[in-house]
Amino acid sequence: KQDRETHIKFPSPISQTPVDTFFKEEEETIKELAQKFSTYQNRATPITEETIKNWLIQFDNPSWMKLALRLLEKVDYYTPRRMQEMFRHFYERIIPEEDKHKVVVSLLGDLKDSTAIVNYTLGEVIMRYGLESQPLETILNNMEPKEKVIVFVDDNIGSGKQAVQIFRDWLGIEEQVLKESHVKPLSKTHCEKFKQFKIILSTFVGFEEGKEKVREELNKLKLKVDMVYSLREKK
Repeated sequence: KQDRETHIKFPSPISQTPVDTFFKEEEETIKELAQKFSTYQNRATPITEETIKNWLIQFDNPSWMKLALRLLEKVDYYTPRRMQEMFRHFYERIIPEEDKHKVVVSLLGDLKDSTAIVNYTLGEVIMRYGLESQPLETILNNMEPKEKVIVFVDDNIGSGKQAVQIFRDWLGIEEQVLKESHVKPLSKTHCEKFKQFKIILSTFVGFEEGKEKVREELNKLKLKVDMVYSLREKK
């Protein structure tokens, strides 16, 4: 009886695709990004390593995915804690000492605008300093210009046009700098009273050109703008 050699065929190992290799090489970066964006709340589900990978896959090939990943690394993400720390610095170091006890914080816009999210995020810090946060009409109804300084807090000033448009809307000026409306016009009595208040406008990010435009335009509207300040300046 002749022995026959038995050949056992083992399946060949599955080779990694270029995408698999990319994810392996960028594993640490993706992990760091998931941690960086972990507090982002404008989603039904949190941002994880898996959601970042799923987002990257849409770019089809590793070269484009690598560029998209580098873009994510460059995102300057403002966590709630970072925003609170920046406002704390603004209140303690930037606002004049004689105005600190007069500050009342308000929305630069309406509840549907990003300013509402910013003010909600800062709520704990605002309360810690014993400050009030009120809608503009409530301020004009119940407070006096000699007693209060209105601090409008928003996320950013780019061209400055949106901020200018909001103030023009409040004052009932029909000519628009933007084809959009954010707030309802104030009454004539409130408009006159509004012009007597000292105003400070504070944003987290601001371009110098945009801030200068806001200063100029609000001065033309005869508003008492004491400061247009960005907690981080962009050129």
